[in-house]
Amino acid sequence: MHLRTFVLEWFLILSVVQRMAAAEPMLVEDIHPGPPSSSPRSFAEFNGRLLFIAQDAEGSALWSMGSSNQLVRLVPLLSFSPGAVLNGELLFAGFDFTNGTALWKTDGTPTGTRILYRRNYGYGLRPTKFRVIGSNAVFIAGVQHYNELWRTDGTTDGTYRIAEINDEAEYSGPPLATVIFNGFACFSDGGRLWQTDGTTLNTKPFTNGPVFYMHYVCGVIGTNLLFVGSDSSHGWELWRTDGTQAGTTLVKDICAGAGCSG
Repeated sequence: MHLRTFVLEWFLILSVVQRMAAAEPMLVEDIHPGPPSSSPRSFAEFNGRLLFIAQDAEGSALWSMGSSNQLVRLVPLLSFSPGAVLNGELLFAGFDFTNGTALWKTDGTPTGTRILYRRNYGYGLRPTKFRVIGSNAVFIAGVQHYNELWRTDGTTDGTYRIAEINDEAEYSGPPLATVIFNGFACFSDGGRLWQTDGTTLNTKPFTNGPVFYMHYVCGVIGTNLLFVGSDSSHGWELWRTDGTQAGTTLVKDICAGAGCSG
């Protein structure tokens, strides 16, 4: 790089920094007037609007702010965790003392924000780790003491548990983070690799038995799904699969031997 070009680039960067430093911060709105703090938190962008939790004189609530900086109070909530956008609406986990942590949806307006599904005992449904497949979204949610795989089409009647993963295998555990592969959401229950298209019929293990102990799904490269697993000859290593038992192979025995695991 020529010295002249170098000096010019640093001059431009310094000018931008100085302008930013000189800019005066501006209060958008005093949500909780006076000395009390509104404590805005849990920010998420949706459909050109900013959603967040803040507290006003009436209590904690979910708020929405558009490009004009106008704030709209959507619904009373203590916490908000965004999930996925389905059919133009944002699915999210919301908590209040009446419903626990329930599945909600919003279009960004007060009338379009409502509970989609809730449980009336324990800590609620606790939905998390959403993935959209076609016209459905799959997610992990609590059932009593367990986490299971659920689906929703955006309606209450179309929201239900797909399969009892925890009851299916000796080594099963709560469904872990999902990735999309060949049109399916793929996940591990800690013992086997599963796939689902959001229907009970097509929610099943890749193989008919726990041939491998599949700890968690890593991601997709090309036509292969990568996961961490082990068998009787190897410790925890990196594996790949094309979705068939014949196409499931060890990438590399990085730490050789059955007793060596990562």
